Amino acid sequence: MAIKRTDANFIRIRKGIIKKLHSLDKWASNHLLIKNLESGFPAHEIGKIKEVIKLLIKDRFLIPKPTKHGMAVSLNESMKKEIMYIRGNF
Repeated sequence: MAIKRTDANFIRIRKGIIKKLHSLDKWASNHLLIKNLESGFPAHEIGKIKEVIKLLIKDRFLIPKPTKHGMAVSLNESMKKEIMYIRGNF
């Protein structure tokens, strides 16, 4: 079942992903492997987390970067205002 952008789980997971990337200062060329991004979330939510990451890439909040170790992502600097709003730092 696909997760919807209005779902409370989507909003909670999206905020958690953005907070983690922001706290690690993962902007533009400084990226984090998706498998490392998933750590810290409950194991039963990994499928939802992967769906949310795909939606965040589609919405241009995250920039994907293929690496030899797997797919990595970073925060999109051109969406900084929206990212800070989601994170809670206005």
